Amino acid sequence: DPDGPVGAVVELAELFAIDVRAIDASKREHLRARVGESGLVAHVMNLAVYDGMWRLAACSVGAPT
Repeated sequence: DPDGPVGAVVELAELFAIDVRAIDASKREHLRARVGESGLVAHVMNLAVYDGMWRLAACSVGAPT
């Protein structure tokens, strides 16, 4: 269900991977309404950690970031 909690989480993750600037206030509010404030914060933190891990991995092998 794209309007359910899982759909909202997946949508934000896809936007984060494609273009983080596409995550606007309406997208954040959509997720917050489905998973709550703590769910929104936890999801964004998880995305940031995931992104950081890939950047560190890329740096360790000398790949451009």
